[in-house]
Amino acid sequence: MTTQSEDHGPMHPARLETEAQFDLAFERFRELTDRPSETDSPADRELKHLIDLIADYERRTIWFPPADPIDVIEFRLDQMGMTIADLVPLIGSIEEVDAVMTRQRPLTLDMIRLLRERLAISADILIREFVISGRNAA
Repeated sequence: MTTQSEDHGPMHPARLETEAQFDLAFERFRELTDRPSETDSPADRELKHLIDLIADYERRTIWFPPADPIDVIEFRLDQMGMTIADLVPLIGSIEEVDAVMTRQRPLTLDMIRLLRERLAISADILIREFVISGRNAA
């Protein structure tokens, strides 16, 4: 993975394929970030290349569970400085809002449309299933 080149510092593959390669690249990344580097120096170019390699490897190998629609709604409300009560015009009565947010009732198509439009949440996230009273709901 690391053969020395006089002009460009350690050479790295075009793509990290193994965890061992990732570990070496990450170790080198830490070495480079622990010391100052001039812009567009060989070390700076190597660091940028390592960042790309590491990010690509992580995108290909690290699995993230799909976002839960209710968790995303709560997160978005927090981001926008809103409260659960602000969902009433989008979902219905406060009782309906409570039933949805406590996962006792699934989102309807109309709710999904309004939440997508007003909270800018992807419909792809809102249509995902979430558990309601021990069963999956669409």
